[in-house]
Amino acid sequence: MQLFVAESGECGMTYEHSPAEGPPLMLLTDHILAYAEGKARQGSNLPALKFAPPRHLPFVLTPPLTDALTEASALLDALVADVDVALLHFSHWGTGEIKSLGFSPDSFIQTALQLAFYREQGEVGAHYESGGTRQFLHGRTEVIRSCSIESRQFCQAMEQGDGGPDTLMLMKTAIQVRLPYR
Repeated sequence: MQLFVAESGECGMTYEHSPAEGPPLMLLTDHILAYAEGKARQGSNLPALKFAPPRHLPFVLTPPLTDALTEASALLDALVADVDVALLHFSHWGTGEIKSLGFSPDSFIQTALQLAFYREQGEVGAHYESGGTRQFLHGRTEVIRSCSIESRQFCQAMEQGDGGPDTLMLMKTAIQVRLPYR
């Protein structure tokens, strides 16, 4: 996990997803921010374990390591220079309108992303929507929604250009479908 703070004061975190899902890291982030503000956190979390205080670890840069870092830095700079970013601030409607139609905003956006991927790649892409029970004893995170036959049928109908009631029904089905527990 890496925490970073910009000169502007903005901060962020990047981490490898496999050892921890988002909720524990959100709790950690909330704790860090509250600690920095001098506020005590209330909750039912287990007390912290006692560890030895951190100590300085000497780090010796050998010539091969210095060369590897120089090469990695140049490759990273080349990748950064090759990134194009465009931002569309969509303010026409949002979660309120999606909810008023009876859809989960997350499921609606996941289905829209499926369609975008299908239009770009010509096939449906795997996606992931988690369901968390981490707040309970032995809780964990599970996939509650994944790519489905219904989302593929919706994408195919949209590509055929039929925006009528049948396509709307396919969209509703794709958004609402849940995989059965196996």
